[in-house]
Amino acid sequence: MIDLKQVRQNPDAMKDNLAKRNIKLDLDAFLEMDKNIIELNQKLDNLRNEKNVVSKLIPTLAPVEKQAKIIEMKALWDDIKSLEEELNKLTPEYNAILYRLPNFLDPTAAVWETDEENLVEYTFSEPTKFDFPVKAHYEIGEAKWWIDTEKWSEISGARFWYLKWDIVFLQFAVLNYALSTMSKKGFMPILPPVLVREQAMFWTGFLPAWEDGTYRVNENEDDLYLVWTAEVPVTSYHSNEIIENLDTPIKYVGYSACFRKEAGSAWK
Repeated sequence: MIDLKQVRQNPDAMKDNLAKRNIKLDLDAFLEMDKNIIELNQKLDNLRNEKNVVSKLIPTLAPVEKQAKIIEMKALWDDIKSLEEELNKLTPEYNAILYRLPNFLDPTAAVWETDEENLVEYTFSEPTKFDFPVKAHYEIGEAKWWIDTEKWSEISGARFWYLKWDIVFLQFAVLNYALSTMSKKGFMPILPPVLVREQAMFWTGFLPAWEDGTYRVNENEDDLYLVWTAEVPVTSYHSNEIIENLDTPIKYVGYSACFRKEAGSAWK
């Protein structure tokens, strides 16, 4: 969560945070819009309050005074409508930046320009050394007929695959091991839906920042999104709830298929 008061009072801190995260946003333009929106809302509140006062007053007035106040009310309505239109024009551009403002980094977080500059805190064990050329997992999978690369591209395109034989048992064994291990540690296993509404993607930060990499389904009908990760529906499970008297954390371990368009064809 971002405290906008903190951003308004210390914009340089947010600019530094954006630079460290390599996020390019025009914060000055955003703060100017923010100032304008606050002023517009204040003017609207004042005009609406005045309208309510006049509306209650009109029935008590004499005919001549009443007519004058009705004309005054029309002018008020025009002013309100004009301000609302101005606000509606600003809001989409404002929200486009607001929704991309990131949380502040922890002061101890390491910041480097490249992966090569990252510091190794510690290592354990020794990498296995082979006396033969090591193949990638997909090469082994193809040779063993565990991963079908031809049919997947024919049926679904470049981003999907068929897994077969032993690797299918391996996948479910790994999943079962992970779920069993975490459930013993007090995590409730949960198998969530993989299609969610837009708000769930916003709540978990995948929209609008990662909209280009997200699959949208039946835009003019169901208007749902395929999740990037089980994090989206699991995190949203208690949305719109207030949980009182919580003595211990609520812990879930979730599994789902994950759908996302990786950047660039090399990552498909």
